[in-house]
Amino acid sequence: RVEELRLGLEGLPVVAVQQHIIVSRNEQAKALGINKLSLAADARAKGAVCVDATDLQPYREASEAVVKLLLRFAPAGVERLGLDEFWIDVTAAADAEAGGE
Repeated sequence: RVEELRLGLEGLPVVAVQQHIIVSRNEQAKALGINKLSLAADARAKGAVCVDATDLQPYREASEAVVKLLLRFAPAGVERLGLDEFWIDVTAAADAEAGGE
């Protein structure tokens, strides 16, 4: 999704590529049968837009934005599992919803 927003590619099948290998793809690319870890040339042949994902800075920036958003809902903490995976502590919110039980 980072590349779709950054490059104005919304609605198109987009794959992120590192060293000719697909490392990520959007829903439109999945619908074309494009799989992660397959060759970029195969994705291009199916009509996908291939974006060089060697520079991780745009993904780091998007990841930081997600952390800031999650902290608004889980002030007790956000634990980063990767660039796009997080654990959030929602204990306080769950307790409040359950009436403090």
